[in-house]
Order: sequence, then structure tokens, then C-alpha cells
Amino acid sequence: MKIDILCTDTRWSQSSLRKVCQRSFKLALSSLSVGEENFEISVLACNNDEIKDLNRRFRGHNSATNILSWPETDFKNQKKGKFQVGTGQFSKEGDVYIFLGNIAISYDQCSLECVQRNIKFGDHVTHLLLHGCLHLLGYTHKKIVDAKVMEKMEVKLLDRIGIKNPYYENEVR
Repeated sequence: MKIDILCTDTRWSQSSLRKVCQRSFKLALSSLSVGEENFEISVLACNNDEIKDLNRRFRGHNSATNILSWPETDFKNQKKGKFQVGTGQFSKEGDVYIFLGNIAISYDQCSLECVQRNIKFGDHVTHLLLHGCLHLLGYTHKKIVDAKVMEKMEVKLLDRIGIKNPYYENEVR
């Protein structure tokens, strides 16, 4: 897997962030049963000012957020609440990686949410990067049924690495 990281906020430790990205993206890609070595993702590790600007420009929301994703491919679900992508779409040719898209993550917002929810920073960032990568793979939460599918997938994958359900208030079963 190729991960390009641009750190514009020095509070992000690039080496630690790379490890968390690898862990999170590998988890997300395992949901498709494809080898993660075929893919490339770009990450912008920024602060609230930058992510607020991106959120305003690309989503029309004039506020900071924790993470944003820009998928390179618009995967379509065949049925509501079902994620249907044939793994045959993902075949690496030579040394060319399949670019999944871009992710931006805000140090300020992640830190604030950890304090507010009394959760570990590393666990929260792992969850957010997993969430962002699932968006790159076509998962959404625009409709309730799709949100439940996505949340259930996140809870299942995070449980594999010992991270508790981040949606504990609305326990997904």
C-alpha cells in the first residue's frame, strides 16, 4: 500500500501517523478481501483552519470537522444498505497503484473530541481514518440504512484490533 502524507501541522508525528494510516487502511481494505498492497491513498494531516476551509469549499459547511474524504472513484451500491463491488475491479498492473482518493484530518478537532468523549487519541484517529477509507471505497451514511451498514462494518473491524465501539451511544448490533 502506498500512503502519501502531507503534514501541515507539526503536532502530527508523521511516523506515528503513517503507522495509524497503515493499520486503519489495511482494516478497511480487508472488508473487501483484496490485497492492500494494490492501493494508494493521500492524507493531509492539518489543523482546524485548513479543514474548515476545505469543508467550506467542497461541502458548503463553514465549520471545522474531524475528517474529510474525496474518493477517486464513485462506487455505486446495487441495493440500499449493501456494498457491492466486484474485487475484479481492483487489479494492479505492474508498479501502478490504484489511487483510491484523498483524506484530510484535523489535529485540533480530533484532540477536542478525545477530551469531550474521554477516549484515546490513537484509537479515535484509527477510527476516523478507517471511516474515511471506507468512504473512499464507496460506503456512505447519507441514508439511514447505509449508515447502519457502515457503522456495523466499522464496529466489526475496530473490534478485530481491540478498539471499542465508537458509536456506544447508539450501539450497533
